[in-house]
Amino acid sequence: LLLAASHFCFFWLLSGSPAEGPEPHLPQTYATTISMLLANGFGLSLKFSLSLAFTQHLWRLVRNTPLKMSTLDALFSLRQAPLALFNSPAIVHKASPLAVMAALIWFMPIVTGFPPGAISVMPLNTTVRIANASVPTFNAPYDGDYTIGDIRAHSLAPSEQMVSSSFESGDAAPSGSYVFGYFLPIDGPSLLLRRLVQKAIITGESIIPPSPRGTNLSYDTAFYGPYLSCQESSRQQVVDSENAWNNLETGYEATLDMFGHGPNLERPASLLDIIDDKVFNNTLTFTIAHDELKDVSVMTAPVTFNTTFRATYVKRILRCTSAKAIYRVQYQYNSYISNFGVSVDEATISPLTGGKGPLRVSSIGEAPVRLQVPPRDHHLFSEIIQQSNLLAPIIHMAERLSGKLNITWETDRKIEPSAQDVSPFRSQPFRTSFQSAGSSLLLFSKLCKACPYQGSTPGQNVDLEINADILNSLLTNITISTLAEVGSWHARADLYEDAWVNSYSLSRPINIILPYSLALFCGLPLIVLGCVSLYRNGVSAIDGGLFQLLVTTRGSKSIDRLAAQGCLGGEDNIPLELKEMVVQYGQLQSKVPLMNGGRVQEAARIVGFGPTDEVLPLPEVGSRQRRKAGLEERQSEAREVSPEI
Repeated sequence: LLLAASHFCFFWLLSGSPAEGPEPHLPQTYATTISMLLANGFGLSLKFSLSLAFTQHLWRLVRNTPLKMSTLDALFSLRQAPLALFNSPAIVHKASPLAVMAALIWFMPIVTGFPPGAISVMPLNTTVRIANASVPTFNAPYDGDYTIGDIRAHSLAPSEQMVSSSFESGDAAPSGSYVFGYFLPIDGPSLLLRRLVQKAIITGESIIPPSPRGTNLSYDTAFYGPYLSCQESSRQQVVDSENAWNNLETGYEATLDMFGHGPNLERPASLLDIIDDKVFNNTLTFTIAHDELKDVSVMTAPVTFNTTFRATYVKRILRCTSAKAIYRVQYQYNSYISNFGVSVDEATISPLTGGKGPLRVSSIGEAPVRLQVPPRDHHLFSEIIQQSNLLAPIIHMAERLSGKLNITWETDRKIEPSAQDVSPFRSQPFRTSFQSAGSSLLLFSKLCKACPYQGSTPGQNVDLEINADILNSLLTNITISTLAEVGSWHARADLYEDAWVNSYSLSRPINIILPYSLALFCGLPLIVLGCVSLYRNGVSAIDGGLFQLLVTTRGSKSIDRLAAQGCLGGEDNIPLELKEMVVQYGQLQSKVPLMNGGRVQEAARIVGFGPTDEVLPLPEVGSRQRRKAGLEERQSEAREVSPEI
């Protein structure tokens, strides 16, 4: 029973595990060997137990049941000669438990042949964990060689925007002396960042990094990314003009306040102090004011031209400040189709000021120029670069969205006098036109739900949808695209790859459950029967052997006479009378002289096989006859001892 349970548990634990590959696995040769050992061990243990039970019950049977010599011979050879069952049909009638035991012993190799086939090796879609793999991330700590070229490779802004020659009392510092302070866009972003910002604003999509390994895998990563903390307010606005044809209203205006220096930087950026408290302590501010023209009340006077025009609508103001937060990104790659999901940990949102530092360093060499950063300043140097990389996407996204949308109100002549109309944005009685400011991408961005481009009029009937979620979604797309394109930042993460791996599968559990269950269901009661027979016999029987033959066939003259006729051996020499003789194992009535120490003792009755008229049945342990015989024996011993006393 223990071996059968162990075999099933072994298969159950093995099922689903790989049979080959780089992951830890149990080779198929070992699995087959262990399975065969468990199955054969089960068969041998059950055969051994049934053999012991067979022997004990056989000797109980010959004690209680008179049998022909031929039937008795067939019973003793039944386990080794299955045909004996057919040569002596009386076995089934008088010794059916022994016949069943023998049949189980015969068929045990068949029973143990099925369980190893319960498990098979087949390709399974398995998730394989690849620990501590290198994956792309955003803005990892700087650990380069401190050359200008390497710094540029890890930075989103041109190096001259964050590495500036120091000024002391208006005089230039010695050549090769630099001050790392804060990020200040002077000449615009790098070409890569400009392209990524433009793509994200126009398409509203991002570039997903390629799979680190294989085509079907997933992994999670986390890093600090740029974020905008926004507050929204609104107020009701009224347009009132005597000439509705020429009325203009600023419907959209976005401005960027650079660390307290104002949206337009009143003095050139190159003249700003390198160490500026405003920069180090302030966040940048991006403000968007736009008109919500979904439900507008318009009232006109009855005169067709030079009418009195009045419109009521809502102006919304979104004021955002620079911040940073932890991005938790989940990447999924399925058959060359990739997607990702980003969640922002709101508990980690914190203000993002203009800079870290300042840090004064010197340089050596000419090509390439290498900065001499003391080891104690390595962490601060890395923070300066990371701070700049967090600010760069926010600043350049805000710059590309900066501009104005002037709304030209035009009344519809078909309106009845003193009529009032509440209508959707793109319907009459008004129209809007967009006037681009600089290089703003507002017209082509996803902030415009409807911004058609028509000839010299860039846009008409503009419908804007602007909120903090949309702006942060743009930042997310820019950030993911940046880490995919830069390729200089890496982190460690666990990959989970879906692959077809040859694995063990308990595909046919019936092969192990049914044979073992049937064998145990039939065998255990017979083993219990053998234990009961052992107890009833009172002595353990020997399973065959010459001594067993010698000591159990002495004392019967009838058997000795007939057996002597077949002393040459062979089936043909055995007398028929001996085969047909009905015998029983018990106490012989005739007495046989016994030897003790070379001396012949007084003749006594012995136990052995003999004809039924020459033997007395042996009482079983626990029977009334056995208890009576024991009492008489004790009384006889007492009578023998009393004269001596």
